[in-house]
Amino acid sequence: MCSFVIIYLLIILNLDEMRKELVICISTLALFLLSACGENKVEKMVDRFSTAVANNDQNTIVHLYPDAVKANGITLNYNRDSLRIEGNEHETEYLVTFAPNVWAKVVTDQNDSLIIKESKGLFSYPESKLKFAKDTGWYDENLNDVENAERLADEGFPDYLLKAFNASVKSGLKIIKTGTWGDDYYEGEWVSSKGVTFVVQNSSPYNVPGSAYNILYKEGYWGGGSMERETVPGQDVMAGQSVTLKTNRLGSSMESETGQTLNISDLSMDDFLSQFKPVGNEYEQYLQNGKEAPKAKQQISFVLEGIMGGCGTRITFDGQTGVLIYNPNGKTVDVGGMEQRTVTLISYNENTQRLVLKVENLSTKTGQLEGTWANGSYSGVFRNVNGKTSQFSFK
Repeated sequence: MCSFVIIYLLIILNLDEMRKELVICISTLALFLLSACGENKVEKMVDRFSTAVANNDQNTIVHLYPDAVKANGITLNYNRDSLRIEGNEHETEYLVTFAPNVWAKVVTDQNDSLIIKESKGLFSYPESKLKFAKDTGWYDENLNDVENAERLADEGFPDYLLKAFNASVKSGLKIIKTGTWGDDYYEGEWVSSKGVTFVVQNSSPYNVPGSAYNILYKEGYWGGGSMERETVPGQDVMAGQSVTLKTNRLGSSMESETGQTLNISDLSMDDFLSQFKPVGNEYEQYLQNGKEAPKAKQQISFVLEGIMGGCGTRITFDGQTGVLIYNPNGKTVDVGGMEQRTVTLISYNENTQRLVLKVENLSTKTGQLEGTWANGSYSGVFRNVNGKTSQFSFK
């Protein structure tokens, strides 16, 4: 169709007697059909991408959208009748709109193939995480999918909020008064009471479950001997209120030495989320407090060597940044022409020991290392921007 339009237009323009109005009309029609040809090509590419998403075909997804490697997941549901494709005046970039606030920019790459360069509304996340991210400003509606994915890859932010929550609880929970309960009784020359009371006040803005704290009470006679101990379980105490706890076994004596310690455990993320009331600027405050990049709880530093994709490789890492060098011509790193890449931390999960590092050269991003770092070794998969993978193992 496109070739036919071009040939037809050339023939028309060579007719000297053609009226000017007719030439303008036919030219407009030809340009419209040429644009339709481009849109048809983009529509086929979008269909291919949509099918790949439906089938979870990661290779095709990343081939058509290289930055999709940063996505937690991709969702693409649209009505064919509502699909809108707009090109610029040179037809080098197309804006594909699937639904309100869901779009993709399609361009031609160096291989003359259509790829997605940018998107909004295609990257998906678990519903609970997305709501939390939007409520705290972690997810920014003004950013595109890749920019938001890079923000949400910073798992240090929820940890930061949890630590602030626990710090508030621990600073607000205190024993403000001690006393005795029960009748005094004589035991020879000793005067004792049946038990001890503790008034525990919660001045924090959060409710504290009794399972999160206890009181260790100690008692011993001045005359000598070892101190006896009793652990007094906590009770649920609401924000701004207090509760009274008491010993069950030990008492207080005029001739005794006593002491108590309030022990408070960290509350869980579920405890935090059940009470958290975001105001919307939490992520901004997190950045202002110097938390602009994710930091592993455990310092990760190593110099390791091994094989990646059949090439001898050495990786040096100091906790946040590092260098990767490899020999494209062999399995050793001390001979041949060496290639070098910079390495930066994306994320590290201390519980699962999953370590993800970004690998890039000076001009283009080249991919990331995804694997397990444990017992002095790091092994897993290297994934480049085109979705191709290769195994690596470093010791």
